[in-house]
Amino acid sequence: MKSNNYAPRVSQEKAQVIIRGLKLLVDEKKYRNPKLSAKQFADELNIDHRLISVVVKREHGMTFPAYVNHYRVRELCKLLRNDNSECSVSVELMALKAGFASRQSMSLAFAKELGTSPSEYRKRFSKKE
Repeated sequence: MKSNNYAPRVSQEKAQVIIRGLKLLVDEKKYRNPKLSAKQFADELNIDHRLISVVVKREHGMTFPAYVNHYRVRELCKLLRNDNSECSVSVELMALKAGFASRQSMSLAFAKELGTSPSEYRKRFSKKE
């Protein structure tokens, strides 16, 4: 791992705890909790929250919030693609179900990840069926 003056060093043991924790975060869909933060996640693992950021950046090349939002966007995409109901569920309701705390955070994360809005994504996908 590259060393800099700002990032704390992470032991291999702690890095493995964090990596296993990240796997559980995804497998158990804990990212759907809109209040999830690096601090809360670190507290669950009994690890300094700064170490979470270091490991996520090293392993995935992104910040912890970006990592969480990546999985929220994927979840929202699944919900948008699987919405077959006669009266469609609102994008906002789906965003809440995917773990976004607000329409604004959802729109920003979705656009950053996919370069489009959830509504446009839904329209494009529904035309393919």
